[in-house]
Amino acid sequence: MLEGIVLNLQQVESSLNDAGELVEMALAENDDDSLHSIAADIEQTEKIVAEMEFRRRKTGARCCCACTSAMPNAKVFKSKF
Repeated sequence: MLEGIVLNLQQVESSLNDAGELVEMALAENDDDSLHSIAADIEQTEKIVAEMEFRRRKTGARCCCACTSAMPNAKVFKSKF
């Protein structure tokens, strides 16, 4: 399960990094068709993130920020970030 989450996060990161680079190139070349294609790719990435969020909520998992409130040194931990 954790491996699947990590793989999804890596895919999202890669997709967004690629999209950023492609947007820069498309803007430089005034290529509207490429921009539309990139937007479609980002929509697919958004679906992956939405599915991950749905699964997280369904399982009742909490993010690390919410979990720190249960830690004895939560204020120290939060202040480091």
